[in-house]
Amino acid sequence: EIREWARKTFPNWVETAGDDRIACLTIIPGYDDSKLPDRKPPRPITERHGGETYRVLWEAAIEANPDWVLITSWNEWHEGSEIEPSAEYGERELKTTAEYAPKFKKLLARKPKKQLTRVQETRWKQLRESLQKFNIAILPNSESEAVWWLLNLGAKVTPISWEQLVDASVFNYEKLPVAVYGGGEVYRATVIEQNDVLKSLQRYVREGGTLMILPSEPMPFYYDEVRSPTNIVNHASGLWLPLVVSWERPQQDLKLTFFVRDKEKLPNVPEKFPFPESGDLRWRPLLPERASAEAKVHPIIELLDQNGKSHGLGAAIVRVGEGRVVYIWFRLIDIDVSEALLHDIWSFVLSGRK
Repeated sequence: EIREWARKTFPNWVETAGDDRIACLTIIPGYDDSKLPDRKPPRPITERHGGETYRVLWEAAIEANPDWVLITSWNEWHEGSEIEPSAEYGERELKTTAEYAPKFKKLLARKPKKQLTRVQETRWKQLRESLQKFNIAILPNSESEAVWWLLNLGAKVTPISWEQLVDASVFNYEKLPVAVYGGGEVYRATVIEQNDVLKSLQRYVREGGTLMILPSEPMPFYYDEVRSPTNIVNHASGLWLPLVVSWERPQQDLKLTFFVRDKEKLPNVPEKFPFPESGDLRWRPLLPERASAEAKVHPIIELLDQNGKSHGLGAAIVRVGEGRVVYIWFRLIDIDVSEALLHDIWSFVLSGRK
């Protein structure tokens, strides 16, 4: 059971780290803190199985080829995870470490994900120049691949706090024509007055700002961080994104394919490409038929199955008032079309075209 879990989970974690972050896996010889007086039963216990737990995790880690392997050990004796010599286990785990650590060190560095298309260098040069002309706001808690991508391109960015976001003299489309939300499902809804963060974002868009929602998790603006996780606010709908919970993992009999619905805006993205097979597959599509009367949804990428049935949009531009909201499903930012997708959508946004 441990072997099956590790072989399935470790590669997903390495993939989630992407190309621009350190992929780190933690392994452990076992776990048992049930003897501590402040830990109420039942407690999770991972048996050592005669040292096999540690060996299995080492083998799975080497197969996944992360950048780092961390061993939970010396400072966790009270949790029964030590590898140091002990009365119970002698030098067994230390010897296992000596066996596998050299194998890990001999691994070749993991290769960057292969991109399905290559954007011409002249286009990259044009985009870099454009990114220097605009002051781009980075909203709090932003950690998605899209934000790291921007930074790597040398974009002119201004990180802002929640307090600054609700201040119209700081956060407005004239000073910050483009704003990026690269956070996850939890955000801060209120600073001073109830839902003033949401209202400030609404004002920003209606007056002419471009809000880029390039999240790190599947359902952005779902929880209020002040009262999370019990308080579900689902404020994506308040930002004109009719996102719905579709599945945690797709049915095995579904063959799913993304189709580009606007090649003019995404000239470098393949016309169609498959839904990812691994990693976090929680699908939270945008359903244009559920959009408010105020919002005009322009489809960019749509997901269809083998029977031609639509499962909603994975990317869209929603026009509201004088501004717009650009939404991209979080996994589209880290799979093999991400470079072309981010290049094209940013080139469009910064071109001034509507």
